[in-house]
Amino acid sequence: FKLNPANPDNRYIFLIFKSITLSGGWNETFSAQTGFSVADAQDIGVIGYIAARDANGNRVAAQIERFILQNSNPGPNYAGALYVDGDLVLNNSTVRYNRAGGCGGLCVYGSIDLNNVTMQYNSAVNDGGAIAIGQGARATIRNSTIVRNQAGGRGGGILAQTGAMVNLQNTILAENTAGVSGADCSGPVVSSGYNLVGATAGCAMTPGPGDLNGANARLLPTAYWLGYFALGPDSPAIDSGNPTGCIDAQGNPLAADQRNAPRYGRCDIGAYEYRPPGPAAQITTARGSWQSATVSSLFQEPLVAGVTDALGTPLAEGTAVTFQAPAFGASGVFTDTNSAATV
Repeated sequence: FKLNPANPDNRYIFLIFKSITLSGGWNETFSAQTGFSVADAQDIGVIGYIAARDANGNRVAAQIERFILQNSNPGPNYAGALYVDGDLVLNNSTVRYNRAGGCGGLCVYGSIDLNNVTMQYNSAVNDGGAIAIGQGARATIRNSTIVRNQAGGRGGGILAQTGAMVNLQNTILAENTAGVSGADCSGPVVSSGYNLVGATAGCAMTPGPGDLNGANARLLPTAYWLGYFALGPDSPAIDSGNPTGCIDAQGNPLAADQRNAPRYGRCDIGAYEYRPPGPAAQITTARGSWQSATVSSLFQEPLVAGVTDALGTPLAEGTAVTFQAPAFGASGVFTDTNSAATV
């Protein structure tokens, strides 16, 4: 799903005015959800809007699962990649690289449940870098990871306005920044336990059992471009979640993490379940692919890539990657000049 730059009047990917489920990540035969679908606003518009009521006056209840929502940019005087006036359940998804005047990622004036969701690298000129919850609105956040978002004002991760109802469990909220106050959260937030919050200053947080406030989540620098942050083997979030298991707001088990990897021992904190990596299965690139350069000259930016196993678990740093050329010379044609080069 992408916005068309040739049609600047079309600023939304989703306009939801009735109860609906958007289910992404299906394989080619639609027999299994093995990945993520991408809704990309391409820096020219917003992801979408969920209305409060349908044409018959009924409350709109939407569910979005296995999506990556990215690159929203409505401008500094507007808010939010996804504006929620109705009720939304967001499962096994990523909200990233969005920016706005306020609430860079999610603006909630109805209700929202987040389960196995990663919010990363969203930004707001004013308040609420990742998510802002308005007065009288509700947000219930379970087994999610909200990291490295920023706000010019308050609440780099979460902004909860007076009268908002925000509840966290088994969630990592860390490494966010704010220009005024509340780097990770600002306003009233209630913990139902087993959260890892990097900085509670500026946040009126009611603590819960098993909270790890002030801890370093020890996230790995690899694989974030896949839509999630992996836990390092020394992360305090490992096996520190709810001892009765990972559950959503209705008490249903979250038997797998955001990637659909099965739980491994006790529930971990966050959207990612740590497990020792298996054999190398795939190489993915963060940046540096699809470049061209003249012979004997450097590419404009370095190639940054990571190696993961079949479940998307990053292999240990220092894993050797061997590139082997074909036995007989490989050749390529440069599309800009139509000239060929043989290795």
